[in-house]
Amino acid sequence: MKSLRVQLTATIAAVLGLGLGALLLIAGLQLQATTLEAFVHEKELSVLAISSSLPGLGDGDDSGFNSPTLPSRLVNSATQVGMEISLFNKYGDLLATTHSMTPEIDNAPEILDAFQGQVFHVIRDQRLFIAVPIFHEGKDVRAVLWGDTSTVPVDNKIRVQWIELIAASGVTLLIACGFGWGLASRIIHPLINVQRAALHMAKGNLNVRSEVKNASSELVQLSDSFNHMAQEVETLVIRHRDFVANAAHELRSPLASIKLRAESLLNPSIDPSRAHQYLRDINEETSRLAQLVGDLLQLSRIEGHEIAPPTEPIEVANELTNCIRRIRPRAAAKQQQLTYDIPVDLPDVFIHANELDMMVGNLLDNAVKYTPEAGHITLAAAWQDKTLTISVCDDGEGIPPADLDRVTERFFRVDRAHQRAIIGAGLGLAIVSAMAAQYGGQLILKSQGIPGQGTQATLQLRPRFSHQSS
Repeated sequence: MKSLRVQLTATIAAVLGLGLGALLLIAGLQLQATTLEAFVHEKELSVLAISSSLPGLGDGDDSGFNSPTLPSRLVNSATQVGMEISLFNKYGDLLATTHSMTPEIDNAPEILDAFQGQVFHVIRDQRLFIAVPIFHEGKDVRAVLWGDTSTVPVDNKIRVQWIELIAASGVTLLIACGFGWGLASRIIHPLINVQRAALHMAKGNLNVRSEVKNASSELVQLSDSFNHMAQEVETLVIRHRDFVANAAHELRSPLASIKLRAESLLNPSIDPSRAHQYLRDINEETSRLAQLVGDLLQLSRIEGHEIAPPTEPIEVANELTNCIRRIRPRAAAKQQQLTYDIPVDLPDVFIHANELDMMVGNLLDNAVKYTPEAGHITLAAAWQDKTLTISVCDDGEGIPPADLDRVTERFFRVDRAHQRAIIGAGLGLAIVSAMAAQYGGQLILKSQGIPGQGTQATLQLRPRFSHQSS
């Protein structure tokens, strides 16, 4: 397979070659015609000059034709212009000639044409023949002066001109190919940089980037796009590694607890009450593992678009009220004040009820977890511009601003010492964010990270809605 550089250079050379070839043909033919025309014109003037230098030929009588010096003057004139000259009277008789062989008027039609009163020329057998009429008082043709000369000199001149044109075109094409090669190299060099960066990334060096400078805007944009893709790939791989490490950590802790208690239960001398407690611990850890695996599967199905779209609308107000009812006992246990503002005229929308419960339930669960005792939690809902907005606000610990962009990542948890004892795998907000995107919406988190000012979590969903309810 030919390289792109060779293909570009060959294309440039082909285009320029065709253009130069056409230009060469046009210029060569034009130059050839001009050169030949100049040669013919020069010889016509020479024959005309000879006709003017022979006195007495235009007189009314034939005295000039019978002059004994006519042949010698004709020879001298022919020698000066380098031509062979013959003189015919109006009857077609040969009066004088410098030709070695006696010319025959029947073999020279241009002579007969010249008797019509015009100068004629013709090229035959690499010789130029010119017939010039001689007039009596500018009216009657009394004689024709016929000359010929070899066209070999002008043919050679034209041949040299063609050679020079071809050579100049060839040099021009070579120079153009050189520029084309340089241009192709300038185009290819940034692509080679991108290719090398891609190969390094394929070998695992994810922090490599393509550097393209002093190139066309399209190539610079290509390099920027590649670097953006490389950044996304690196981020994705890092998140994947973190996910594997976090998943292993989240699985290791309950498994280690289960293993330790199972080994203790194998001891026949274990106290029955302690054994019963160990069984309860194992059951709790098993439930925790089941919840973790279930959340991971749910998140995988959402991100893989494996969940079928809803076919029936639900009453949003009722579902939100159920979420409040389910979380209220936990809030009451911490003496937290739970208030809500749910308009009764919210339209029925096409959302899976269990998914809406999971999204709102996760937000309320986090609010209860991270809000201190006697704190305040508020849920509000609204429908505007075909968008369902659900907000959960609390006055708890809040989220540091630096962590707001990461709290929706899998297994990410805010690293605060007093929050480490709170049970959770860090998958709740990741699930909420993925589900919101499934309904054309998003999860927006706002917090100053100041204890007491809490967090505002807002769901913005754009589901299909029932026109009958609206």
